[in-house]
Amino acid sequence: PVLRRGSYKVSYRELGLVSFGGLRGAVSLIMSMMVVHSHGIGPHVRDRVGFWVASTVAITLFVNGCLCGVVAKALGLLDEHVCKQKLLDVAKSRLQVATAKALYDCSLMPQMQGANW
Repeated sequence: PVLRRGSYKVSYRELGLVSFGGLRGAVSLIMSMMVVHSHGIGPHVRDRVGFWVASTVAITLFVNGCLCGVVAKALGLLDEHVCKQKLLDVAKSRLQVATAKALYDCSLMPQMQGANW
């Protein structure tokens, strides 16, 4: 998919979680807002459509929010060793870059010219 083509490689497990938590009620909510703001539909129908769709979206959001952790755990995204290893890899990379920059900056200092870099 599109997300796998960028610089951050998204795994299929991460895509599964994003899909689960995705746009469940967004399209229906937008369409109900179109009905609610339409003048060609009676106010009683508009109010009813707006209420039912907003209620459905709220319930879906609540259920989705409660189950998101369960789904993430089932997909293996909450395994400590995976998250910890990714964090350590990022920290190591940043430390290497910062160290190389600091050494280069030190080599340019006049008082450090005699050091063996």
